[in-house]
Amino acid sequence: EVFFGISGLLICSKLLEEESRCGQISVKGFYVRRFFRILPAALFYLVVVAILAAFQVIPLLTMDWFGSLFFFRNYLMLLEYLQHSPLAMHWYTGHFWSLSMEEHFYLVLPAILVSFKRMRLWVLGGLALAVALWRSILAHLIHSNYQFTFRTDTHADALLIPAMIALALYPVMRNQAAKR
Repeated sequence: EVFFGISGLLICSKLLEEESRCGQISVKGFYVRRFFRILPAALFYLVVVAILAAFQVIPLLTMDWFGSLFFFRNYLMLLEYLQHSPLAMHWYTGHFWSLSMEEHFYLVLPAILVSFKRMRLWVLGGLALAVALWRSILAHLIHSNYQFTFRTDTHADALLIPAMIALALYPVMRNQAAKR
């Protein structure tokens, strides 16, 4: 939760700073920066894991590897849970669930900031509330936190709320920077 909180706050703040400096947010520039920050290390790791699995040094399911590569690993966690799959089979790519959720957030946040310039805070708040309500509904229906702990549609408020805080604080921070 702390990791998502810091990320939501930081990413939104960086996008707002860019808008303040340049007059607009470059969505393409944002994705290029994210690509070069995240993918080289992630791809290197996945290649090493694939090689180790090919030589049967570690267990690795093909679907886990592709889920990590294409950032839907967080939804595979649900399938693994439902199939009572042993954790050792998924250990080497399991941490990609949080990276997958972050990547989903990266698809949504810049689009909201660019498309809803006057209503950003309301749109982010509405999404965060919708996610929290959806999670509550599922909690009453399913009675198992694990089935929705790792899903973006039930956990994205951990990123959206800090982004709202960044939006709310940005005018104050920008004014203080201007005074200095």
